[in-house]
Amino acid sequence: MQYRYSLPVKKEVLGYAGAVLRILVFGAVLAYLYNHFTRGNLSWEPSLIWNSLSSPVAWAALILMPLNLGLESLKWHYLVSRDRNYPFTMAVKAVFTGLACGLVTPRAVGEYAGRLAFLPGADKLSLAGPLLLSRISQLSVTILFGSAGVYYLAGLWPALACLLVAPILLITVYAIVRKWQFPGRTFVNKLLKGAENVSHRDLLVLVGLSTARYFVFCLQFVLVMKVMTSMDWSLILTGVSWIFIAKSVLPSVNFLGDLGLREFSAVYFFAHAGQDTLPVLTASLVVWAINIALPAILGAVLLFNKKA
Repeated sequence: MQYRYSLPVKKEVLGYAGAVLRILVFGAVLAYLYNHFTRGNLSWEPSLIWNSLSSPVAWAALILMPLNLGLESLKWHYLVSRDRNYPFTMAVKAVFTGLACGLVTPRAVGEYAGRLAFLPGADKLSLAGPLLLSRISQLSVTILFGSAGVYYLAGLWPALACLLVAPILLITVYAIVRKWQFPGRTFVNKLLKGAENVSHRDLLVLVGLSTARYFVFCLQFVLVMKVMTSMDWSLILTGVSWIFIAKSVLPSVNFLGDLGLREFSAVYFFAHAGQDTLPVLTASLVVWAINIALPAILGAVLLFNKKA
């Protein structure tokens, strides 16, 4: 007598496997950073770091933070205001509160929930599709320009793969969320419903705003790095492109705004380039504080006041 065993893959199993993978990667990142900075004769120099941060060039990176988040707010406002009355000031508040929630939760949930807090109307779930397109447009731009860093570390063919993956990913997701229906998946269809009216022109606007925000990101990182190091501009730009693609593609626990994975990526690249990694690590933490920590604090205040 023969017995057949059915082993269906449960969503719970996949969820646990994904969580384990992210935790393992996070642990590997911490182990790498710990090993890198304990095996050498590295020492912190607070006075040197403070002098670097007091430079007007470094402060320019802080001044660029409103422009950075303003572009993200413009993307969100563009998507939401197509079919409802939604002031730009509300979009700005939504982005800041989204950062606050995303800082302490898995970002796909926390950031979306934070933005919904400042969204009028009852049909809020329908904006999941447009928000997905916004995130994919930013990811595609990151992969596209990240090919420079991939080329430096891995060679021509992986870089060409990035150049191909970026537009294919964007076009595929755009086609799926606009045209596909999932039989028996009412909740999923409702989430994607809002993307049905996202036109080709809307997608181009999202890509344009995502590209502009990417360049602002890069400029902030380059300014801080240039103050703290004597590296060539081209090497810094190449390294920054690698840092952004690595933190966007590699799995992480998505805790504290990807803190750890960004630092690992920075240290790995510039150590490979034969550079002193301590200023690189410091610069990465400064950029994280400017673009994630400070806005999240403001977002938490806005969310608290709204609840009150």
